[in-house]
Amino acid sequence: MAPRLLCGRSQSADYASDLLIGQIDRCDCLYYAAFAVYLIQYTLETSNFMLLTSVQVPAFCNTAKVACAFLLLLKLLTQRYGRREIARIGLIGALTVCCLCFSQSQHLGFISLFIVAAQGVSMRKMVRIALVVQSSMFVLVVASSLDGLIPMTVVERGDGGARYSMGYKHPNNMSLALVSICCNYMVLHYAGMRRMGWGIYGIALTLCATVSDSRTSMMLILLIVTISAYGEKAGKAKNQGNVSRLFFSIYVLIALLSLFFMFFYNEHNSLEKAVNGLVSSRFELAHKYYEYYGISPFGVDCDADPVVVGRYALPVIDNAFANAFIRYGLLPTALFLTAYGLRLKRACDSGRVDICTLGLFVCAVMAVTETQAFHLGINVYLIGLAQFVFCDADVPSLWRVPAGRIKRLYYPDEGLGGAMSAIARRILSIARP
Repeated sequence: MAPRLLCGRSQSADYASDLLIGQIDRCDCLYYAAFAVYLIQYTLETSNFMLLTSVQVPAFCNTAKVACAFLLLLKLLTQRYGRREIARIGLIGALTVCCLCFSQSQHLGFISLFIVAAQGVSMRKMVRIALVVQSSMFVLVVASSLDGLIPMTVVERGDGGARYSMGYKHPNNMSLALVSICCNYMVLHYAGMRRMGWGIYGIALTLCATVSDSRTSMMLILLIVTISAYGEKAGKAKNQGNVSRLFFSIYVLIALLSLFFMFFYNEHNSLEKAVNGLVSSRFELAHKYYEYYGISPFGVDCDADPVVVGRYALPVIDNAFANAFIRYGLLPTALFLTAYGLRLKRACDSGRVDICTLGLFVCAVMAVTETQAFHLGINVYLIGLAQFVFCDADVPSLWRVPAGRIKRLYYPDEGLGGAMSAIARRILSIARP
C-alpha cells in the first residue's frame, strides 16, 4: 500500500512518491494531454517516420507542437499566481524570449512553458505517462522498421562492426529511448522492484549491446540496475540522506568536469586524453565547438552557421552541459543548471529521495555523453524544477493523499488570493452553527 503523504511529511519512512507542484488544479488534464502529444511528436522526429513521403509526418509534428503550446497556454490561464510567482514567471519568460531570438531553439521554449504551467501537476502521473507513451512508441517504431514500413539506419564502426537503429534516425536514439524507459520504470518502483523490471533491464541491456552497440547506454542501464538493487536498503531514512548527498556531489563533479574540458581541454595532456577516450572523444568535440562558437549571453544558432568537426557536417555537441552553454547562452543555462543542482540539494536537506531526485540524477550522468539528456522527450523530471516557481525553498511541498482526500495549505507566498480564500473559509467555519 502506498504511503500516506501529507504536507511534505510521510507517515511512512518509505520512498516519497506523488509530488504535487504548488496548488491543485482541476484543469491538469490539459497539461497531461500536452505532454503526451509532445512525447509522441518527439519520438516521430527522432525516427525514420520523418522520411515517409506517403504521410506528411513533419507537418503532423509541427501541428502537434502548436497544439501542445495551445494546451499549455490554456493551462496557464487556469492557474493562480502570487506576486513572487508572477515575478519568477516573468524572469523565465524574458530569458526564454531573448534566447529564442538568438538561438532559434524551440526546445527551450517548450521547457519554459512546461515548467511555468506545472502548477498542481503530479510527478508520478507524468512519469507514468512518459513510460506508457515511450514504450508504445518504441514498439511502433521497431515494428515498423522490421516490417519494412520505414528504413533502418546502419552505422559502420571503425573496427568493422555495424550498429542498427531499428527505425530510429541513429542507433543512439534507440538506445536513449531504452535508457529513458528503464529510468522511468526504476523511479516508479524504486523501493520495491518487481521481476518484470529486471526483465525490462535485461532486454534493454541486450539490445544496446547487440543491436545499437552503444557502450554509454549500456553503462547507464547498469547504473539504473545498481540504483534499483540498492533501492530497498535506501528506503531507510538514514540511507536516503546518504544517497541524496552522493547524487548531489556527483552532479556538481560531472558539471564542473564537463565545463573544464569544454574550456581547457588539452589533447597533449595524457590524463585529459585518457579521460576523453573514455567518453569517445566527446570532450574534445565540445572544446572545438566552443573555440568556434564561443559563449554568448543568449546563445547562438549553430545550425545556421555549421562547422565541420571530425566526421560531423552539422554541430553535434554530445555533452549536454557544453551544448546548453553554447546553444542557449550563459544566462539561461546558468539559471537552469543552478535550479537543477538546487533541486538535488533539496533532497540532501530533507534527507529523502523522491521521484525527481532519482530521475534528475540519472539524466545528469547521461548528460556527460548525450545532448538529449536535457530534453523533455527524455528527461521528464525537468518539470520538477517548477517547485522553484510555485513555492519558496523553505515552504513544504504539497503531497497527494492516496485515498483521494486533498488538504489545501495556503502560505503567504501564494499571494493575496490564497490568503483571502483561507481567511474566508476560516470565517465561514466559525460562523457555521
